[in-house]
Amino acid sequence: MPATVSVIVCAYNEQAYLADCLYSLKAQTLRPQELLVVDNASTDATGAVARQVPGVVGSWESVATDSFTSGLLKYPQYTRPAEFRGKAVPEVLRSGNHREIERWRKAMALKRTLERRPAILAGSILETIRSPEKGKNPD
Repeated sequence: MPATVSVIVCAYNEQAYLADCLYSLKAQTLRPQELLVVDNASTDATGAVARQVPGVVGSWESVATDSFTSGLLKYPQYTRPAEFRGKAVPEVLRSGNHREIERWRKAMALKRTLERRPAILAGSILETIRSPEKGKNPD
């Protein structure tokens, strides 16, 4: 029976080195069966770097929809029942209309970011002004 290896990487502000570390671990002859990255409240992009390394996250779609990849805070999350402690799930989320649900999520993410972290939006707007090609369709 082949040996199994688990590796735990503890990281704090390791943005500059973490990707190389994870790639080198994945290149070993005896690859880790599980690779756990513990990001202890880093103030840099350590967590984002780890999530960009293929195989660290099970589904690439999860990475693509992370709040920090869109530049906005995450929209409000709801679950069942439809009303809990006097707060109701918005009707649009119960409608089943996926286009409207996505539109609502984007609007709520923008609203939440504007209310809680307006500097994020200011930085995003400045980046767009500095790099006008960024928002253009390549076609």
